[in-house]
Parts: sequence; structure tokens; C-alpha cells
Amino acid sequence: MINEIVINGYRGLDNFKIDGMTKFNLLVGPNNSGKSSLLEALFMHFGPLNFRILFSILTFREGGFQTNPHYIVEQMKWFFTDPMNRKNFDISIAGNWGKVKRKTTISLSKYLGYEDTSRQLQQITNKVVPISGKIEILEPGESKGITIGTFSFSFESSKHKRLKHEVEINTEESLKLGPPPIETDVKAVFSDPFLHRRLGAGLEEYDKSVKTGHHTKCLKLLQEVDPDITNVSILLAAGGIPQLYVDHKRTGLAPIGTLGDGIRRIYLLATQFVQCKGGVLLIDELEDSVHWLALNQFINWIVDAANELNVQIFATTHSLECIDAILASKLLKSKDLSLFRMKKQNGQIICKKIRGDTLETIRYELGQDVRW
Repeated sequence: MINEIVINGYRGLDNFKIDGMTKFNLLVGPNNSGKSSLLEALFMHFGPLNFRILFSILTFREGGFQTNPHYIVEQMKWFFTDPMNRKNFDISIAGNWGKVKRKTTISLSKYLGYEDTSRQLQQITNKVVPISGKIEILEPGESKGITIGTFSFSFESSKHKRLKHEVEINTEESLKLGPPPIETDVKAVFSDPFLHRRLGAGLEEYDKSVKTGHHTKCLKLLQEVDPDITNVSILLAAGGIPQLYVDHKRTGLAPIGTLGDGIRRIYLLATQFVQCKGGVLLIDELEDSVHWLALNQFINWIVDAANELNVQIFATTHSLECIDAILASKLLKSKDLSLFRMKKQNGQIICKKIRGDTLETIRYELGQDVRW
């Protein structure tokens, strides 16, 4: 279990420290107070040397997939704190996983903006250019491409020697998302609030949940929300495209999306637990798409699954009903719950911890709102 994290240079999180984390950690605060950024930083910390994670975070934020090299570098530039006013692009994330100290660093070098790249390409395509010791004359449009950004990663821990990895983004080469040089020592899954709406979402998670015997538990959660659901399976839709289907007493076999966003989000989140057994589940907007009447069953299921699979949870929320549902869970001990209230103060993001027992007092005895 991670109990401390120190972040420098990631978005609005600079000289930022949070400690005293427990089994179930809630992140609250106003918009743009760094809640999602903290989840993303944790995701990067547990996926060292992995450019795919940066690309995933970009996809979460922008809501789609882009392969244009200029777009990727320009958007990822904003991962770094105050990118318009700094010369060095560096992120440092250090933390303690139990007794193991870990540190991940990410930097962007050789950065060229779109206008600078265009000027260099124009110069290249209109003059003699030395390449590999030879002289080649390039006609307009025959550029070999130039590097517009190099992402450098390093990782070290009290169990690992320092390891390095680089990913170079070139104007003329397709983006290569190969596997990272090392397998992570901590399994982490990021559940963003829009993942369940993407085409093909849930197929891989369904497969793993069936193979590990977790599928029955996921189905039971759906049945608590809608008792008419009898099964979930993968079937081929028109054109041979695999899709998640729900067997329903009233509608028969139907794509899971026909039952609404709430069912899709609940099911996908349930199946993601298998992927991070013994690790960390990062949930952005825990209550998203879930009706408040279903929150108690939903939260109880999550707490039970986290206990069974030994998963530490970090979740953002804007909902007071969601916080109350967590406090009402009989399966969650107060010592295993922490709430972290984040806000901006004098240009810095600060964080205040409220322990589970104190949180109960604030809500049940004083009736106060703890989100701000």
C-alpha cells in the first residue's frame, strides 16, 4: 500500500506532498484543484518507463485518440508545470510502497513547437543536407523528418537499480507504442469517467474476470441494480464486431449500452478490479452515471471487492451523497478511510487530510459539508 507521495512539476502539482494514505482514499475539492492530476501522477508512478501511460492520460483528457506527432508533443507539453515560462520540462514523482522507496522521473527535451518545426523542415527541403557522412539532395517534400520532442524516463527504487528509457517523436515516423522495458512491480488501473462509453470498452476486462472466476461477483452487482439481468457475455454484433451483451428478462439479449450509462459504468468498474489485484485502483469521479439510489449497493460492492482482492483505492468525487454512502458502508472500517480536501492557495495546491473517524463526526454529529 502506498502511504506517501511527493510530486514536482506535474500540471498544478509542484512541491506537493500527501501522506497518511489508507485503504480507501477520497479526493474532494473545487474544479481545477488537482484531484484528477493526483490520480494521473499515481498512475505514472506505478507505470515507470512507460510512454503508453502518458498517451493514455492524454486520451483520457482529450476524449479521443490522435496520432499526429505535433499534436501529441504539444498536448503533452501541458503535463509539465507552467510550460510557457520554463526552460526545463521535468516531472519527479517519489513515493513509498510499504517499505519500498520508489522514484519516477519524466522529462521532455529537444522540444520544437509547430512553427519552429515548419521553418526547419522548409530549410531542410530546400538545401543540401549532410546525412550519415554523405551528401544527399532532398527535393521538396522528401524530408527525412526531424525530432520534435524526446521523452526521457528513469525509475529507481530500494529494490531496483536506476533504469532509463527514451521515446523520440519524429515528424515523419509513426508513433510506436511498444511495451515498457520493465514490468511494473505494482499493478495500477485508471478508471476515467468516460471509459465505458468508448467502443470496445469492457471486452478485455470481461475476459479476465471470467478466467479468474470474478465474473459471478460482477454479475451479482448488476443484479442488485437491475434484478432482471441474468447474464453478461461477449457476442458478435453485425459485421462480426465483438460486443458486450446483457441477457435481460424483459428485453432478451441486448447490447449492454441499451441499459444506459449507469449499468455500463458499474459493470466496467467492477471488472477492472481483477486487473489490479494486490495493487491500486484509481477512479476519477466515482459517482459518475450512478443514480444516488444505487450508491449504497455500489459502494458496498466496491469495498467488499477491495478487501477480497487487496486493492487500495483512490477516488475523486463531487457528490455528498457518495461520501455519505461510503460512511454508511458496514464493510469499511473508519481506520481504513481517509478524505483529502484539495484546494488552491496562493498559487499552490494544498491538501488537508481528514481521518475516517473525524469524517464521521463532521457528517453525523455536525452535519457539515466536507467537500470544500
